[in-house]
Amino acid sequence: MEQLKMFLGFYVSPTGPSGWIAALLKMANAHQKGPASARSFREWTRAFLADRHALPFTAERAWQQSHIARNPELKKAIEEHLQSITNLLRYGMDKPVSLSTAQVWMHVLEYCWTKVLSSQFVDGHEHVDVMDYRQVTFLPAMALMDTSAREWDKEGNEVKPNPTAKSQLSTGGTMSQSSMQMTAT
Repeated sequence: MEQLKMFLGFYVSPTGPSGWIAALLKMANAHQKGPASARSFREWTRAFLADRHALPFTAERAWQQSHIARNPELKKAIEEHLQSITNLLRYGMDKPVSLSTAQVWMHVLEYCWTKVLSSQFVDGHEHVDVMDYRQVTFLPAMALMDTSAREWDKEGNEVKPNPTAKSQLSTGGTMSQSSMQMTAT
């Protein structure tokens, strides 16, 4: 981050080198680096200019924590009232929370920004006819066609196949409807 700051300082300085590449090379030279590092700095700078959250990796600094990291009570309040953030003055904040700060905080709280779905297929997987087709037609057909597929449990461990179920399917036997029911994960 310091290199990025130095490079942008060289670039905008009226007495500094003229041009993007010259400023990159001067910054790389100041850090005792070569042209390859200047190219990396250029990529990092472009990524930063496109998205200010795309920063090069730096080690965590325990002494530099955000307000939300220092105040677990604030973190809990934001989690509980994320939809209606109200007066945050009691947490020592005298200005409203900016969009960028809210995005960073949501990332810290492990929330994601998503677009509101608004197509004809939103919640279509819950319709009775879709669920009926899935249970009665699709899943039995997939079970017959895909007897050699591997399966995993919720912890990611591979589940050993049941040889009797596979032999029934391969010889044309049928499985009961309850044995083919899938549960939502």
